[in-house]
Amino acid sequence: GPEPLFWQMKDAADLGVSWHRVVHEFDAGDILIQKKIVVDEGATYVEIKTQLAAKGAEMVQSLLIDIENGTGDILAGNIQNAARASYFPHPDRYDFVINTQGSAQQAYNYMCATQNFGYAYQCQTGKHCFYLEQALDYDNNITLDTVEVHQNKLYIPFKEGVLFATYTDKIST
Repeated sequence: GPEPLFWQMKDAADLGVSWHRVVHEFDAGDILIQKKIVVDEGATYVEIKTQLAAKGAEMVQSLLIDIENGTGDILAGNIQNAARASYFPHPDRYDFVINTQGSAQQAYNYMCATQNFGYAYQCQTGKHCFYLEQALDYDNNITLDTVEVHQNKLYIPFKEGVLFATYTDKIST
């Protein structure tokens, strides 16, 4: 889809680059080379895209050298598994929901990476829905029973850890 990085960050999925054979169907060609990357904590969308582009350029250079040298069976490729294929649309404001059943670390990285979209993040905790503005940090070594509010900062308990974030609004549900 148009924003795969958004959905990968939302789902805390592995990130990486694939070079594949171009065929008529979208993203259906045999995979020629594929590598995962690890991003830094709190990386922005631009930082992650830059890292992916650098890895992709490195990989295509390696692929071209292998082709030129005739090393390996690089052009044979690996058949893609169509059952694992997915397509997600461009995210809209309803996709910016934070699930406290995951980890505070995951929420922190997702918010840092997707803040450029400009939407508030909705976070339902107890009888309140908070509209989060920015992830500030997280701590997996502390626990809270309920949300704590200090000025415009929230301390939100997750299944794993606590997220520190700024917020703009709170609605009782």
